[in-house]
Amino acid sequence: MAQMTDMVSVDLPKIGDAFGRMIARCWAAGVVPGASYEIVERSDGFIAATDAVKYFGERPSWLVEEAWACDAATGRVLDIGCGPGRHALDLQDRGLDVTGLEPSRGAADVARDRGITVIDGSLETMSEEDGVFDTLLLLGNNLGLLGTARQAPTVLDTLAVIAKPGARILATGADPYSTSSPEHLAYHERNRAEGRLGGQLVIRVRDRELSTDWFDYLLVSPDELADVVAPSPWRLDEVRKGDGSGYLAIMSLTA
Repeated sequence: MAQMTDMVSVDLPKIGDAFGRMIARCWAAGVVPGASYEIVERSDGFIAATDAVKYFGERPSWLVEEAWACDAATGRVLDIGCGPGRHALDLQDRGLDVTGLEPSRGAADVARDRGITVIDGSLETMSEEDGVFDTLLLLGNNLGLLGTARQAPTVLDTLAVIAKPGARILATGADPYSTSSPEHLAYHERNRAEGRLGGQLVIRVRDRELSTDWFDYLLVSPDELADVVAPSPWRLDEVRKGDGSGYLAIMSLTA
């Protein structure tokens, strides 16, 4: 008969800036592989880990769609979800006027250490008082910041408020359906059964005993993106296939 172990209490993760602490530790260590890892937990218990050095990578390490987006950026640029600033630094080196937007205080502080102007906050906190921009970047799959199909119109309206006439959104995303992994396919099916798009993620970032709150993150196919954008002040001009399941979406302001 198997012996039962003693029962112990289990503490829930503390809520805090897990992403920022992970970024800051990598920066403090000299941006060397193995010093810090990003742990992303999905609502079904699926967990993925990647080395934090990816957030500091220079152009040779980027996905091709990220390079396309930076090459297409013009005028005054807002790098939304800039992290420690890998894309913003590249744009600054090209002479563009770049501002980062970052909700993680730890990541924003690292970006400032690297010479980037950063607004602390998220799209929900932005207004015309923060300025208006010619190019709005959503890189590193940050098209996912549309949140959900229901939230996306509000996010796109906010982007229009801080955009100059003729502005463009340059956003990278990933088609969630280019997978054969059973755990991902099962997640898609559960989403559809509950009335959501298949690629609707609910995730949080973990760092040791610390965790962010759960948040929505939307992965959509190009066809789904067209449906999401259609009622907004933006026009989907082009979806350019990138590396793997990735793509670059180019939108222009019509209103």
